[in-house]
Amino acid sequence: MSAKMRRALALVGVTSLAVVGISLFHIESRAAAVSDPFQGIAVAEAAASGSADAQVISELQAAQGYAPGDLASQVPTGARAIAPTVDGNRAYVVPAKTGDFCLFVETLGEDCITPLTSTMPLLFIVSDPDAVGSGAGPLAYGLALDGVTSVSFKESGVTYTVPVRDNVFALRGPSSADALDVTDVKANFADGHSVAMP
Repeated sequence: MSAKMRRALALVGVTSLAVVGISLFHIESRAAAVSDPFQGIAVAEAAASGSADAQVISELQAAQGYAPGDLASQVPTGARAIAPTVDGNRAYVVPAKTGDFCLFVETLGEDCITPLTSTMPLLFIVSDPDAVGSGAGPLAYGLALDGVTSVSFKESGVTYTVPVRDNVFALRGPSSADALDVTDVKANFADGHSVAMP
C-alpha cells in the first residue's frame, strides 16, 4: 500500500466555519475502496447515517462547490454525528463517493482519508489558527482504528501521549509549540504493539 504525508500551511474556505491560517499535518493512505468506509471505527459505525443537523449538511454541501478531491465527492446527507467532541467542538464523519471518508469538526474544518487499516490506523491532524507563541496552542486530533488506546507523537521536541476515547483523540499543546514540527507519530494498541505512521 502506498502512503503519502501532506502538510498544508492553511486550510481556507473548506466550510463557512473554516478558520484562515489553520496549519494542517495530514497523514493519509491510498487503499482500495471498501463498501463501508467506517469499518473498524466503532463510534462511526454506531452513529446513525444522516444524523447531522440540517445546518451542518448545508455547510458540507456548500463546500462541495469549490473543494478538491474527496471533499468534493463527499455525501453530506450521509454525515454521522459522533458522540465525542474535539476540543469542545462537535464532530462528524462523512462518507465519500470514492469509498473514502472525511472528518468534519465544527470551527476546525475537515480532512479526508481512505478507510483506516491495521497498517494505517490513524487520521492525524494538527491545526493552529494563529502564530507560534501567541494565542492558543496547536491542537492535535483525529480518529483511530478500534483497538488503538493512545496516540504518541513529538511536537517541538516534546513527547506527548494522548488517550483515545471512542476512537477520538485530541490534545492542545502549549502556544510555544510549532504545529509544523510534529514527528514520530505512533498508534499504540491495547495488545502492546505500536504502528509508526509514515
